[in-house]
Amino acid sequence: MKKGTIFIDLDGTIFDVSEKIYLVYRDILANFDAKILQKDEYLRLKREKTPLDAILKKTSAGDLRGQFEKLWDGLIESDHYLDFDKLVPKAKETLATLGGKFDLVLVTLRNNELGLEKELEKNGLKKIFRAVLVASGRGRENKHKLKSKMISGLDISGRKCAIVGDTETDILAGKDLKIKTVAVCGGMRRREFLAAYNPDFLLNNISEMENWCNCQLSD
Repeated sequence: MKKGTIFIDLDGTIFDVSEKIYLVYRDILANFDAKILQKDEYLRLKREKTPLDAILKKTSAGDLRGQFEKLWDGLIESDHYLDFDKLVPKAKETLATLGGKFDLVLVTLRNNELGLEKELEKNGLKKIFRAVLVASGRGRENKHKLKSKMISGLDISGRKCAIVGDTETDILAGKDLKIKTVAVCGGMRRREFLAAYNPDFLLNNISEMENWCNCQLSD
């Protein structure tokens, strides 16, 4: 039996999604001839969890919110934009090594399960995970509750477990489950933002997971 179970978030943790989310934002506003924020500014606001209304108002596009959200939902997981997702450096190698020692379970909120399957296959990730837990997070405010509910459906009693992710969603889900929480910087939240949620551990990136797991989850 492997030494423990690691629940891992996908977007922002394993995949760098920054290019994708900026291009979707840019292309939507371009349809309305609206002023568009520069990439660095837009991503800074996203990493600070700035509300969409506030982001749109910065370029006088506040009246487009309803149309923006509808178009966003239709585009963000389309094949065209998913192609812009890129593996975080050393993510695949780290996961492959960890998968030999621990059970890895992917826990993600996606609306397009077929697109997710194709993306995992394309990037050589599908066989690394013991299981893939996926549910739609569209329209949900307490997304951490959804993640913790998916995980609680598994029998993890008596196992050393941790949850890894780049946002407060994963930290809060882990606290609900009373398992170790590992926040990874470099994704969709700033280090200071993540630290405010008091994760058990705060790592620079997923490549640091191997040493962490060897210290914290191994006998």
